[in-house]
Amino acid sequence: MFFYVVMAGVLFLRRSWQFPVLVALFGGLVIAGVALHPETAIGRTYTSGIILEFLFGAALARLWLSGWTIGARAGGLMVVLGLAILGVGHALLPLPHYQAWRFLEAGVPAALILCGAISCETVLPRLGALKSIGDGSYAIYLVHASVLNLTSHLHFARPIVVLLAVALSIAVGMALHIAETRVRVLDRAYKARNVLGTESLVSAQAG
Repeated sequence: MFFYVVMAGVLFLRRSWQFPVLVALFGGLVIAGVALHPETAIGRTYTSGIILEFLFGAALARLWLSGWTIGARAGGLMVVLGLAILGVGHALLPLPHYQAWRFLEAGVPAALILCGAISCETVLPRLGALKSIGDGSYAIYLVHASVLNLTSHLHFARPIVVLLAVALSIAVGMALHIAETRVRVLDRAYKARNVLGTESLVSAQAG
């Protein structure tokens, strides 16, 4: 919710000020966290370095909207590099250290993967299934935390748990997206019938 409030707030600013204000706000919060070491859950959450990943996404969005691209070949290399950094971080770094520096060890490679994937988009085949998953990505985002919490209790090898978590997140998220889409269609049809009925009634009364 905090991020949505911030985004809604910066929309009232001039376009040239929006991203710098985001950088100043989130950077200031992280610096405050490093300096003050808050002990409450809320304080730790909103001063954690993980919120810098929000800035990575905002920066990539600005680049994409501006039409910037690095080309498909460089994009492919960027994806490989991001996956490699992500894998090394998970495999070699102890969990407490990984969590403390997550924005570098996960956020940066995630940004590399996304940036590279966007650059490769023009040369990749357009698959309907992947487009559908992209359309349902917000629903997947909404449910993935609950799915991860559920799969974290499974006593399988980590790669199996990860694959299950990804598959279940996509499945549950897409089910929610399909249900939501169906409800929107029914809602539009209901409103259209009401409008048509009102217009017919008004015409009948006028006649």
